[in-house]
Amino acid sequence: MMSFEIIDFHTHPFINAKNNICPHTDVVKMDAQTTRETFKKLGVSKICGSVVDIHPADDIWAKVKACNDEALKLKEIYGDFYI
Repeated sequence: MMSFEIIDFHTHPFINAKNNICPHTDVVKMDAQTTRETFKKLGVSKICGSVVDIHPADDIWAKVKACNDEALKLKEIYGDFYI
């Protein structure tokens, strides 16, 4: 058992596969169901990061709020695993 935690501090988790902008989606399935499993297999104890949305928006503050709301949903899903 490890005597320390490994925290991935630059993670961009996705609430679902359709939002995944990772260019390697064929091998990196970064949706809410698989992210924890993938990182745990790599020895990562926690992830820390933000939601990314590359789509243009007329109202940038509404977009920021929507991304923050999605991050809060991810926190509900992941609990202490997500910072």
